[in-house]
Amino acid sequence: MTEALDESNLSKIFMDRFLNKHYPVLNSIADIIQFRYSNLPNDWLAEIYSKGKIKQTLIDPATETMNMRALRNAWYHECSLNYPPEYDNRMKFPAWKIIQCYYAVFSSMAALVRCFDEEKKGHDSLLNSYGTLFLRNRKLKRFFIIPLCIHLKQDGTEGDSYNELLTWKWGKDNHLPVIIKGLERIKQENKSKGIVTIPHYLKSLRDWATYEDPYIFFRFYGEKSLKNLDLYLRIICEAYNSQTEAVMVKLYGFDVINFQKEVFTENLTKHMGIKPNKLVDRFEIHKVLSSKR
Repeated sequence: MTEALDESNLSKIFMDRFLNKHYPVLNSIADIIQFRYSNLPNDWLAEIYSKGKIKQTLIDPATETMNMRALRNAWYHECSLNYPPEYDNRMKFPAWKIIQCYYAVFSSMAALVRCFDEEKKGHDSLLNSYGTLFLRNRKLKRFFIIPLCIHLKQDGTEGDSYNELLTWKWGKDNHLPVIIKGLERIKQENKSKGIVTIPHYLKSLRDWATYEDPYIFFRFYGEKSLKNLDLYLRIICEAYNSQTEAVMVKLYGFDVINFQKEVFTENLTKHMGIKPNKLVDRFEIHKVLSSKR
């Protein structure tokens, strides 16, 4: 027991189980987003809106729906990920930030899936539906841009020709293989027979950070790596949430989704004294871009 907890062994455990295994995947995802869409979230959303309209309009019922609840949950988890505003306090417990990021992404995916399927599903089942309904859908997949569109098909092969989709040569040669390898590892470890997406990967990372080794994050004393993790998680979270918002705006119209944002913002500010500035700023971009299409 003493040997297992000594300083050198803990350092090796943290290096093997996180820094060498998961950290490079998060880096690769976030780095592609940052490089291709340097003015976030403006460039990111402009790319999605440039893909045109979805040839299907959904009518939001008068009663509260599961998809809108999930969308508000995604915003709530994003706010928790970005709180408190001061980096030093925000990253005291980095394992919890991984968990918050996953729940924001999962809720975002739930909002999309429940636009078409309100059946209650577990996490894996819902993420499988997300892959099938959107990433494997010929008409809808164009709205899910790289790197978030990266996935493995049921047979383990790449879902699309990502070498063609990713025009950044350095990212294509260095980051893309890291992401694919991460998804392959998850497929193998989970003995998955279905589609494997980046949210599946984030769930696996969440499971590890929650149930297996959260305590070893006190080994995370490298200031640069810790700041980078903070940045990666927040970039990935905002990319997924803004992508979901844009698709839902295309499905329901700006006013319907903006109303959800207004109610959420009002309640968060009134009851918690927190204004979700990222969310508010994004919807100014949604308003402009959606009006041009």
